[in-house]
Amino acid sequence: MPVVPDDALILSRHLDADGRLIAIPRRRAARLAVLGHMADAIEPGVDHEETAINARLRPFSDDVAMLRRYLVDEGLLVRRPPGIYRRSDDAEAPGD
Repeated sequence: MPVVPDDALILSRHLDADGRLIAIPRRRAARLAVLGHMADAIEPGVDHEETAINARLRPFSDDVAMLRRYLVDEGLLVRRPPGIYRRSDDAEAPGD
C-alpha cells in the first residue's frame, strides 16, 4: 500500500523513529493506515504459519498477538485453522 501524505503523518504519530508501535489509533481511518503499513510486511497470496506472521510483526511490537487480532478483525489478514494466515486481497486498499 503506497503511503500518502496523510498516512505518513498518521504513521509518524503512531510509530516511533524505529518503526515500533507507540499506540493503536482510536480512529478507524488512522488505525487502518497503521495496520495497512504493517500488513505490507507480509507477502500477499501466500499461506503463512503463525510463527512466520509473528516474525513479520515483531519489529512493530512485542505484542504480536494483539497485532494479529487487529489485522484479522480489520480484514487485512485471513486466519484459517490450524493457525494459517494469508494477507487479504483487500490489504492493498483497506479504505475502499
